Amino acid sequence: MITSWDLYWITRLDHINTLLTIFFIVGTFVLIVAAACYCAAEEKKPAWALKPVIVIIIIGILATFIPDTKTMVAIVFVPKIVNNETVQQIPENAAKFINLKLKEWISDLDNTKTEKEKSK
Repeated sequence: MITSWDLYWITRLDHINTLLTIFFIVGTFVLIVAAACYCAAEEKKPAWALKPVIVIIIIGILATFIPDTKTMVAIVFVPKIVNNETVQQIPENAAKFINLKLKEWISDLDNTKTEKEKSK
């Protein structure tokens, strides 16, 4: 069952993805500047210097795999609609209705042809 909380998070996915993309771009820029300063320094390099690279990679992966709102709606709602028995019966009912109307129109058309022939 889809709750309003689920719908809220589905609508927020675009914004989360945008935020992660901004973090990734800014983080990559900061990392490039830091790497340039890091390489220019002649002193001993600290062990924590690799951690920002890992964080930037994780943010990039998250931004890539978080679906946008349209994709998430398709993932959640299309299977529910397709697998719904009521929705599947609509084409069947529509086909029955169309067949019934066609039969009525054909019989009306035959009746008018017969009446025209009798009147001649």
